[in-house]
Amino acid sequence: MRLLRHEPDARIPFREALLSRAMVLGADAAGDAQYLLWLGYDHLSQRGLTGRLAFTRHVGGPDEPTLLSRPVFVEACGPEMTRWAYAADRFGYPHGFVSIGPEWTVWIHTSETEYGVRLFTQKEQIGQVSTPDDVVGPVNLAVADLGGDGIPDLIGGCFCGYPDGYWPPVGDRTDNAPWSEIVKSRFDENGKWRGGSERGFLYRFRNVGTAQAPRFEGHGAPLVDPEGLPIEFFGVATACPVDLDGDGDVDLICGQCNGNLIYLENIGEPGAPQFVDRGPVRRPDRTPWELVTRQSQPAAVNRDPAGRTIILLSGIHFGCVPVIGMGDDGVPILGPEETFLTAGGDVHGPTFSVPAAVDWDGDGDIDLIVGAESGAVEFIENTGGPQSPRFAAPVPLLAGGKPIRITPGPEGDVQGPQESSWGYTNPAVGDWTGDGTDDLILGTSLGRMILYRNTGRDRNGMPMLAEGVWLRQGDGTFDTVWRQRPCIADIDADGRTELIALDPQGRLAVYRKIDSADPALLDEGTLLLDPDDQPYKLDGHQNRGSVLAGRTKLWMSDVTGTGTLDVLFGTILGKVEPVPDGRVPTVRWIANIGTPTVPRFGRARDVTFNGGPLALGRHTPTPCMVDIDGDGEPEMLIGIDCGALLLFEPSELRFEGIPGSAS
Repeated sequence: MRLLRHEPDARIPFREALLSRAMVLGADAAGDAQYLLWLGYDHLSQRGLTGRLAFTRHVGGPDEPTLLSRPVFVEACGPEMTRWAYAADRFGYPHGFVSIGPEWTVWIHTSETEYGVRLFTQKEQIGQVSTPDDVVGPVNLAVADLGGDGIPDLIGGCFCGYPDGYWPPVGDRTDNAPWSEIVKSRFDENGKWRGGSERGFLYRFRNVGTAQAPRFEGHGAPLVDPEGLPIEFFGVATACPVDLDGDGDVDLICGQCNGNLIYLENIGEPGAPQFVDRGPVRRPDRTPWELVTRQSQPAAVNRDPAGRTIILLSGIHFGCVPVIGMGDDGVPILGPEETFLTAGGDVHGPTFSVPAAVDWDGDGDIDLIVGAESGAVEFIENTGGPQSPRFAAPVPLLAGGKPIRITPGPEGDVQGPQESSWGYTNPAVGDWTGDGTDDLILGTSLGRMILYRNTGRDRNGMPMLAEGVWLRQGDGTFDTVWRQRPCIADIDADGRTELIALDPQGRLAVYRKIDSADPALLDEGTLLLDPDDQPYKLDGHQNRGSVLAGRTKLWMSDVTGTGTLDVLFGTILGKVEPVPDGRVPTVRWIANIGTPTVPRFGRARDVTFNGGPLALGRHTPTPCMVDIDGDGEPEMLIGIDCGALLLFEPSELRFEGIPGSAS
């Protein structure tokens, strides 16, 4: 298994893990501002995140202030290390950090330099904190001198109501229902979410020690408004201490789980902080400012090489936003969100990457079209050629001249308002319209699919996609299941492509166009049947609550070398072959045991790697098979949650049912 590589000088988004937590540490030996990152990876374990620590620093200078060095990984501090961490410079450790560990213990981590390498090898427990029984946390952390007495406290982001009070009381009554009924069961007659709210709070944990010898014990207290009521947020709150108004006390810019950044102004007296919710921060045009997705949260304030005050954003996306100034109403004004970049490195898609490996620009080598959790789609061009692939920086894929972005909105997603910005784009590429050019069909979080027709090539040979139109059946929308990647293929060798996808109950089906003048109109579909004449059930549709329906990622390829198209699929659950906990994300396949013109399919079997299931990530691995290096042997490229695109050589894999398919 290996990773693909970018061109060495390509300016690529800083993508190293599923989750990150950024901390501002003291400058390095050259005086450059540097960051310590907790990076959480999901492809090493299906049961949780594997955390690593890494340094990065600004290297672009004033002309490229968002250009960072490639990460340098350092030793972590044992099992107490979590992503709930914050820099410890206010405790006298400019190269240390404080974190929350198991059972809400508080730890301080210090470092030392050995042969020019900084190592975090020392740690000390400095307390244990708690919150009321119905409040969970702190799961985010900041350090600030709230009292103005020189003794920094902890500010913790906490929450309640999720998951127990969030999900609608649906039970098992939709377990065998079509997808559209599953979605409707979660919303009332007015289209509003029938479940509860994610409620978040900020708690202050007082330092009962000193600045140099901090100690934290016992219950925290929520930050309250002037009426003494706890300030409430949408979901887990994240506090970023600031003093943008220059009055000498600690104010807070707060993230929450709906993309808004809220400004809490401290109007209290020294020793008695009191916060007023001033509402969302603003854009320069004074409209409310929003994050691209709710998964980025404000982490800390710093100055970049261009001299700008920036607010670091970390979480799913690592970037920053420049502070423009303060408005006349005393609310901060922020510029556009910016992504931190690095030069070269491994090819990573966005989180929950769904790659389709195709020759998109028609130059004879394999490029990548990559969908994402955010609802965007990227194009990553192969600039190295067929035999030595190297990839340019990702760019947004355009349709109708605009970047593609699908978002469901607060009432459009089966998982409710918490996923209002998550589009889960799943690209399928192929000649759908029969004009000899590749079109694009996207599976989405809405359980519907959208067609982008190829209208020709621009002067650089790039396909020009028209604005998207939703696929339809009869007089209505084509409703299927959510978060699935369909496949465009000529399954019966009749010269016309079909859409292979899951039906509204998660069964494998073939859909055909019924009007050449209207390629968005589909027939009712034909189920594919196994050797027992039963439909292939390829998702977790029958699990209680049914939110695990769909999600399956399809690809068709001639695995057996017989000239027929076989089915590859990544699945989230063990419903085809149950396991005790029902959750094993893995790659499987179904052999075409018929002929190119009369396909018949065998039983679903495993694809194995190193003697075990090809189980990767915590949700659904996305496989595609393609000869990416031009050696005549197709490799398997798999996208997983953290965005990693993993390339497996044929010799590393075994397709069960094919003798000798791997050693």
